Amino acid sequence: MFRITAEAGISAGVRRIEAVTGEAALLWIDQMQAQLQSATQLIKANSTNLLDKLRQLTTQVKDQD
Repeated sequence: MFRITAEAGISAGVRRIEAVTGEAALLWIDQMQAQLQSATQLIKANSTNLLDKLRQLTTQVKDQD
């Protein structure tokens, strides 16, 4: 098992891919799920309305400026 964690262009026609494999990939996925859960709780959302709630909050912030 592997999980690509980052990708970037480093020169013309050359891409750099960073990944984790094996047990590190599973740990990375667990950490990402924990962060998503924390963010969901922070903005008082759930998995079904998370994106809508984020859009609403970013619109509110833009309107305050």
